[in-house]
Amino acid sequence: MSSTVFITNVEPTKNYSEATTFGAIRAITSGNYTIMQTSRLIREVAEALAYSTPNDFLLISGSATIAGMCLYMWMEKHRLCRMLLWDQRTYTLRVVTRETVRREIEEALDRIQTRKDSA
Repeated sequence: MSSTVFITNVEPTKNYSEATTFGAIRAITSGNYTIMQTSRLIREVAEALAYSTPNDFLLISGSATIAGMCLYMWMEKHRLCRMLLWDQRTYTLRVVTRETVRREIEEALDRIQTRKDSA
């Protein structure tokens, strides 16, 4: 099965050709997208990611707000996210799982509680 690279926000001046080694490119949003219309953003991201599978990739690009919304929705839909991050030379794959995120949150809360208890 071939994979798709979902790009959070395609910037017209950016070259994404390196990402095609991971799969076909598909934009979630593009250009100077207005993030203040959150209902529209949620709807459009949900519609774009409806086509995603766990074998696809999420390429983080552009607005942090859009990237955050895309990652959240991806993690809600799939148990893991195969993210592509640009490191000034090439795209690097990083995998994040729901279980890891939940465990880190629980451990952080435990550490906070331990500090409170020892104070």
